[in-house]
Amino acid sequence: YLLARNFYKYANVIITNSKFERNYIRKTFNVKNVVCINPPSINKIEKSPKTSKKNNNLKKIIYVGRLSKEKGVITILKALSKLSNNYNFKFEIFGEGIEKKTIVNFIKEKKLLKKVSFKGFYKNKSKIFKNKDLFINASWFEGLPNALVQSINYNVFPICSKSPGGNFEVIKYGKLGLVFKTNSSEDLKRKIIFFFKKNLKLPYQTRINHLKNFTQSKSNQDYFRILEKLK
Repeated sequence: YLLARNFYKYANVIITNSKFERNYIRKTFNVKNVVCINPPSINKIEKSPKTSKKNNNLKKIIYVGRLSKEKGVITILKALSKLSNNYNFKFEIFGEGIEKKTIVNFIKEKKLLKKVSFKGFYKNKSKIFKNKDLFINASWFEGLPNALVQSINYNVFPICSKSPGGNFEVIKYGKLGLVFKTNSSEDLKRKIIFFFKKNLKLPYQTRINHLKNFTQSKSNQDYFRILEKLK
């Protein structure tokens, strides 16, 4: 904070990866030369991701990311544990981290072993998101969450925490997903039930138009424009 307060005022331009962070810096440090450039989360827009799902009654839910406390995986499991007897779902966890043992113990405690599986790391995004129904991000704070962008790109409906950071803008302020109160498993449970009952889907054209903001070409154009202004 002290370094930022002393040095931001001398910068020609400050680049952030979310509008939330841009607005925070402008307000907190009273500087105007702050711009947001979204990181290139996707190489191409998946206009019609191929699916080959066999059991449409089974909802496949995924988490993608580091297994650390602030990622809120326990919050997700708490919510799902209250639904396990009434809804047909499988929850797949993609990622590794220091909280894995704690998460495994919680799964055993809540008798979720038949509902939850660990998948580790996958480089191939298609293998992670293909034939999935729901993506959940429960982070306590975020920058610009790439996995959330990827879920929209592969047409997997997202539910995310309304945490400080870029979550809410990635889902276009509720037009491309649902939000729940950060760290509230009860609110998350309600949103998951709403998703199940309404069988929510992402609107095609809104999804395609919004994803253009997160491509490599868009990021490159934004950086070139800033560099031109600095000449």
